[in-house]
Amino acid sequence: MNSNFKLFTDGGSRGNPGDSACGYFLFEDDKLIDFGGLLLGQSTNNVAEYTGLILGLKNALKKMIRNLNCYLDSELIVKAT
Repeated sequence: MNSNFKLFTDGGSRGNPGDSACGYFLFEDDKLIDFGGLLLGQSTNNVAEYTGLILGLKNALKKMIRNLNCYLDSELIVKAT
């Protein structure tokens, strides 16, 4: 049986630019297998959104995950792909 991997990411800033942070949750089927986040200091909302996605993707690659569904609410990223 093939596993179903899902990555949920988000990022945001208080002000734009402003204090910002990002995070991710990685699931195999419906089980949480990894999560993380970063305080980014002063950055824009877009930088925080992209950094959350990059952080999650890097950690998925470390786990040798090659087939991954990504879920995020960044209109900029979704429309760019």
